[in-house]
Amino acid sequence: MQGLLKSVMINGLLAVAMWLPLGVQAQIVPGNDPLPVETQLTMHLRDLEQSWEVMQSRAVQPQGAAPSGSNIRLPDDETFGKQLTGIQGSFKFALYPRVRELTRFFLDRSPEALEAVLGMALHYQPVIDRSLTQYRLPQNLHYLPIALSAMNVCAVSEHGTAGLWQLNFHVAIRYGLHCSEIVDERRDLHRSTHAAAAYLSDLHKQQGDWMLALTAFVNGPAALNRAKQRSGGNTDFASLYPHLPTAARDYVPAFIAACYVAQFAKELGVQGLPVQRYTNPDRIQLQQPLAFKAVSKVLRIPEEQLRGLNPVCRMAYIPGLNVPVQLCLPAGYGAKFTELRDSIYTVQAALDKAKEAEKTVVQQPEAEEAAGSEDDDPAEGGATKPGDEDKPNTFTPPPGTVPVRYTILPGDNLGKIAQDHGVTVSHLMAANQLKNNNIRAGDTLVIHVAKGKAPVKLGPAPKLPSPEGRPVKSTVSPTNAGFVWYTVKSGDNLWSISRKYPGVTEKDIMQLNGIGEKLQPGMKLKIPTKKP
Repeated sequence: MQGLLKSVMINGLLAVAMWLPLGVQAQIVPGNDPLPVETQLTMHLRDLEQSWEVMQSRAVQPQGAAPSGSNIRLPDDETFGKQLTGIQGSFKFALYPRVRELTRFFLDRSPEALEAVLGMALHYQPVIDRSLTQYRLPQNLHYLPIALSAMNVCAVSEHGTAGLWQLNFHVAIRYGLHCSEIVDERRDLHRSTHAAAAYLSDLHKQQGDWMLALTAFVNGPAALNRAKQRSGGNTDFASLYPHLPTAARDYVPAFIAACYVAQFAKELGVQGLPVQRYTNPDRIQLQQPLAFKAVSKVLRIPEEQLRGLNPVCRMAYIPGLNVPVQLCLPAGYGAKFTELRDSIYTVQAALDKAKEAEKTVVQQPEAEEAAGSEDDDPAEGGATKPGDEDKPNTFTPPPGTVPVRYTILPGDNLGKIAQDHGVTVSHLMAANQLKNNNIRAGDTLVIHVAKGKAPVKLGPAPKLPSPEGRPVKSTVSPTNAGFVWYTVKSGDNLWSISRKYPGVTEKDIMQLNGIGEKLQPGMKLKIPTKKP
């Protein structure tokens, strides 16, 4: 009981911390346990509030409009259960574990955040419903993204799932989505919804029941099968729940809660934010990569709006013909782009030239009390926050720490980085003079970690004389015996790399290198040597 109370208190503090006023920075408590669903959703909600669509919709709201949904009371269990049965459709809704708590979670969040979620649900509903109808899926499923991503197409979880439907990498690839270090189509509303609908349809054919199909969708079919075995062959969700992975089992109750809040919104006194529609954008097929900054400068479109219209791009540019992605512009700007194409590429050339000039600048190493091998050295590259170099940094590093540099990866957020390195979000923001929690892939952060505990992945990979992308046989020595080096190429993933080495699995590579599924070209990976 004491352990349960402690867990509830920690989770409550996490949720409250993420909803502090903007002037107060939240702190995520580092740990090895998976973040609870409430915390994951809270981070997705905060990111949604900062999205272009929501910010623009807020800007055109009438001044003084009061947010809805304050002091909402839920009915007693008997009435609540009957209401859930009335909206269950093809599912079997009941007061399963956590349903009431997660319903309260949605209602007790910031009223503005709930308005934004319901507004985005209505905004995306026509696209989602088309795929649901095509695959003959229950209409209740158009509320599933509320529970998974808070209707945030750019949501990324600590487990590596991404997009509106929080698909993992392997499912996304299997259903035809392009996922790489440059482009992630899990963030594409249309293509990811089509893939999710196809996956749900296949799961229903396998399971023959919509509650089981939903459970398999959020937990994985293998986890569902294990839960069935451990529960003695039972298939009702209440019996399966204790045996499902703690990281994902609460998404089913969250889905039930989302259906309730959305379908009883009027009775609960909640209304969705009228989202400004940016439908039918002009699409331009590019011949070569083009930075958002160049387009923004010439067409005078805010760069954040361009990023919002092109969420599949994980970097600050649109790739060229070798990647199946088009540049999306606000309706009516396609003709203007064609007219000013030469000017746009002239600006692009200037940006490229400036970037090349920066690479020639010799970086002075920071003075630090670092000890250990070459692998423990700080990563190369300087911070890329324009204007910060002129501002005095009053941050004082905690005693007993050393600074290391971390290069931000696609999909990273401050909460995840802080948790991975045992620091707080406020530490990261103060140490790097960040005004908000917006970060971009490719930038670097200075992180002060305890001496002797700097993660190995922060250091630069050893430079071995080998052709790019080919397996590298290391010299046998006490520091590298038992593995060989491999340099990641564009388009590589863990599965394709493991296939090059008989007997080696994706899990072997992840465990030896201390990484997840995310890879970047140029990374050096240790590949275990397996005896035939």
